[in-house]
Amino acid sequence: MASRCFAAISVLFCFWYSSWTGEIIPSTTNATAELVATHDRELYEKLVTLECGNMLFCQRWLLLGFKRESKNFAMAVKIFTLLNTVQPSHYLTLTGAGKCDLPSLDMFLVVAVLSSYRREILSFKDQTDVYQWTRKLKLADMAAIATAKQLYCCYAKDC
Repeated sequence: MASRCFAAISVLFCFWYSSWTGEIIPSTTNATAELVATHDRELYEKLVTLECGNMLFCQRWLLLGFKRESKNFAMAVKIFTLLNTVQPSHYLTLTGAGKCDLPSLDMFLVVAVLSSYRREILSFKDQTDVYQWTRKLKLADMAAIATAKQLYCCYAKDC
């Protein structure tokens, strides 16, 4: 029953996003690329060298909220809940930061995932390696989520 509800909600979000992909996808991947470049310049430059600097390889992550990358249903629900319930104002209140235009938490999750696999990514030889890695990626624990939250809070403090 829970998986049907989760699937129905996912379809609803994908339907909603599908009408906006002309604007949302390029702006989201560009903003994610800027965030990666700000956080880890060497990693970003390696992605550019591999012809992945446009971050299109993480488009599925952003559209589907890392559901396919979750090792199990419980992890998918945790990620879904986090990405769809945490409001920027909550973190801004916690950090005491002022109002600013914060990237969404899912973009910080992309940065956290890329950072946690940094050594592996830096060893890639071409674009094919990146896409094969994204197909095999499975998030097994909450480490990437914790890192994303931490990055989000640090970014909010700088606003």
